[in-house]
Amino acid sequence: MKLKRIYAPNTKTGIDRITAQCGDNVMILSNRREDDQNVILVAFDDCTTTSKPEQDKLAANFASILNARNSRLQNKLKKGTTQASAQHVPMKAAPKAQTNTQAVPESRTYDEGRVMQSLASQIREELMSLKQEIVSLKRHRNSEPLSQLEHQLLANLRETGAADHVIEECRQLLDSASDSQTIDSLLAEHLRQIGITGKSLEPGIHALLGSHGSGKTTMAIKLAQRLQTVDRPAIVISYKDNKEGAWSVLRLLGSRAGITTYQAQNAECLKAIVEEYADRASIVIDTSSATLDTTPAEIKGAVEQAKFHAVLPVDTYLGSMLSISGLGSTRFESALLTRLDQKIVPWPIIKLLHRSQTKTSLGCMSSDPAEELTQITAQTLSNKLRPDDHERPPIPVQNESYDNEFAFQVC
Repeated sequence: MKLKRIYAPNTKTGIDRITAQCGDNVMILSNRREDDQNVILVAFDDCTTTSKPEQDKLAANFASILNARNSRLQNKLKKGTTQASAQHVPMKAAPKAQTNTQAVPESRTYDEGRVMQSLASQIREELMSLKQEIVSLKRHRNSEPLSQLEHQLLANLRETGAADHVIEECRQLLDSASDSQTIDSLLAEHLRQIGITGKSLEPGIHALLGSHGSGKTTMAIKLAQRLQTVDRPAIVISYKDNKEGAWSVLRLLGSRAGITTYQAQNAECLKAIVEEYADRASIVIDTSSATLDTTPAEIKGAVEQAKFHAVLPVDTYLGSMLSISGLGSTRFESALLTRLDQKIVPWPIIKLLHRSQTKTSLGCMSSDPAEELTQITAQTLSNKLRPDDHERPPIPVQNESYDNEFAFQVC
């Protein structure tokens, strides 16, 4: 077996050169980059590069050399025996034959051992070089500046009240390119610490508020399905939603889900329906985004025990959040998240919930009516906050002017 270094500008060219110079039966011991070229150490059996006649010729030459060497050894032994007889020193024949038969194997064993020692030494040298290369790569990775998304992650942690040691731990995980599960666990623990998850909803009267297209109607039907029990049904009331087709859509979704739906055009009508069903059913009130500024006060005046919930898509933009956060007199029981299947990093919503001290309760992945609501946990949000997926860009926020405008009030 022989060792050989192959130099090539890249790995593909190196493989071609290895095949041309050493044949196919080779073992690559290392491949490292050195001075803008690849240095590849290979081990191969020299006989694989020679033809059958050449191998036979080499074997014959080796046999003749071995015979000549044996003849020389025998002559030396005979000469030694003759000298010993002249000096009257007895010599047995058996040792002579033993010495003659062991001479070649001992020499061959010695040569093989030396070759193996050389091979082991070169392999050890290459392994040490590979180890140094790995250490160098780690140092190079640690010396690289964090990406823009990683800097945003640290800034978002700081803005949502993360302690200094949490930010530093996250920085170290990013520096060391730790696995995603470790970073997700750190983010989930941070979300639990700031208390924005874990709100559970009980049967009662729930009013949903949100901007246009946030998914309020679908969420209302799904929430009614979740609150409905054998002993206590649930109904959905559409309040002052005069948008064309809105009432038809609600009735269609309700009939498919087995939920009774009603329409109330004013506060008096809403109050009458609620008084009829309050003692025997859970009630979900679907509102219109067109009258978002006046609806909460009207509902509160007609149904004092109503609890308000903000419907927020995870891909919501600044304008949508401001329309909700501007309701200063409204006390929100929880936030219901929609479109959780979107590949979006929802830090703006995390900031909104943190600064308003509002918890998330339920959420849905898509607008599919057949899909059930799920409880929003810290883990649900944390695996969307890690900036390693370029298909999930952060929600574009042009400015941070809403920092002091959050007016959520929590029950």
